[in-house]
Amino acid sequence: MATAYNHKAVEKKWRGNWEAHPINVNDGKKPKYYCLDMFPYPSGSGLHVGHWRGYVISDVWSRYKMLHGYYVIHPMMPVGLRLVLANKIIGPIFGTFMGLLS
Repeated sequence: MATAYNHKAVEKKWRGNWEAHPINVNDGKKPKYYCLDMFPYPSGSGLHVGHWRGYVISDVWSRYKMLHGYYVIHPMMPVGLRLVLANKIIGPIFGTFMGLLS
């Protein structure tokens, strides 16, 4: 019979290792790299292959930059903030463009 997975022991082991040997540290010498991800849109239809593709690409690219000496900041942007930014940035541009066409 298989033994139960002891997640607490594994978490304790690796948390101690990460604290003793941090990976992505801002020492002020490395150039900074900012890679922004967005949460999946909460449509209620669930995750699909488009979510996987977007997140894997940004994760791999961030890891690549980190391995090449960058201090990587890789947050996720909430959907609500994305909509606010779209309304503030794209809305006025689109309105001006439509005004020029009329």
